Amino acid sequence: MTTEAKRAAKMEKKMKILLGGYQSRAMGLIKQLNDLWDQIEQAHLELRTFEELKKHEDSAIPRRLECLKEDVQRQQEREKELQQRFSEFMLDKETFQSKY
Repeated sequence: MTTEAKRAAKMEKKMKILLGGYQSRAMGLIKQLNDLWDQIEQAHLELRTFEELKKHEDSAIPRRLECLKEDVQRQQEREKELQQRFSEFMLDKETFQSKY
């Protein structure tokens, strides 16, 4: 029995030497595979996040455009009013200068 155990240990040692490189290579490939899988999951998460952001932005665009149009309209009205006031001041100035 002892000789069988020694022979088995000797065969295990030879097998370990023979298969050690394969096991090492397999472990390295498994690590690379796990790393790639993590990268794929991260990229998928980022894709879903940016798709959700795009959806929110697409729904917000009409509202923003409407606000900007209102701002432009208010500004145009204000400019028109200020131009009219300026015109009135110029007329008043001319009237005042012509009197004196």
